[in-house]
Amino acid sequence: VTVILFALFVAANFISVILSYATLFTAREVEFLQALPVEHTNLFALRMGENVITITGVLLLIGLYGVLGYGAVFHLAWHQYVLMMFAVMMPLVCIAGILGVFMLMVVIYLASKIGVRRMLAVALPLYAAVLLLSYRLTDPVRIIRIAVASSQGEAPAAGELAGPPALWLPHEMASSALRSIIS
Repeated sequence: VTVILFALFVAANFISVILSYATLFTAREVEFLQALPVEHTNLFALRMGENVITITGVLLLIGLYGVLGYGAVFHLAWHQYVLMMFAVMMPLVCIAGILGVFMLMVVIYLASKIGVRRMLAVALPLYAAVLLLSYRLTDPVRIIRIAVASSQGEAPAAGELAGPPALWLPHEMASSALRSIIS
């Protein structure tokens, strides 16, 4: 579950950046709205808020299928489905979407201050490093090995699934919440 939530979080974050850029700089209505007496900061804030809502809606539909499958496997009550959807999946997807929008805003700001080439030389390796760091902290390969070992009858030690540094990651918090709903 942690690995799937990690993939969902990264996908939501990346989709947020791409969609925010596309709707802010390539949409025709933005050209029209810029010609009106509207402050550009208000236009930017409204478009970014719209992007977070759009991304959240689409990814919540994907998350709904995961919640339905998870609940069907563990034979959960109807209120546990609602709890998983609104207390676990919605915050996970919203955090990913909002972080993506903030990342785009920082990238645009840096590009205006230091230039696009320098910004890309800084932003792309930094994004890859953060992604690899969160992957290493979560260590999905170890989680899969533990799951395979436990399916073969070997009981993992308590707290062995996630190390202490990974507990603050959003997908790890969501995974812990899903485990507590099951138990």
